[in-house]
Amino acid sequence: MLSVDFDDYEHEAGECLRRAYAHFTHPRWCGHPRCMFESCGGDLAAVEGALDAHGYDAHQVARMLESFYVPLAEQRAEERLLRGGR
Repeated sequence: MLSVDFDDYEHEAGECLRRAYAHFTHPRWCGHPRCMFESCGGDLAAVEGALDAHGYDAHQVARMLESFYVPLAEQRAEERLLRGGR
C-alpha cells in the first residue's frame, strides 16, 4: 500500500477502484488523489489534463501535482525498484 496520507477522505485510498466502489472514472471522480492517479494509469500528464478538465486552474493543478501526484509517482517508481525493476 502506498504511504501518502489521505486521512481527509472518507474512504481508504483506492477503495473506489474496487468492486461496487468502482467510481473512479473521470466524470464521477470521487476527489481522492490516488483514485485520479490510478484512473490515469499513473501518467502525470494525463492527471494534469484530467484536473484541468475538472475546472482547476493552472496554479491549483501545479500545487496538486506537487503535493499529491509527484509523490505518488515517486512511490510507484520506488516500489518497482524494490520489486526488482518490474
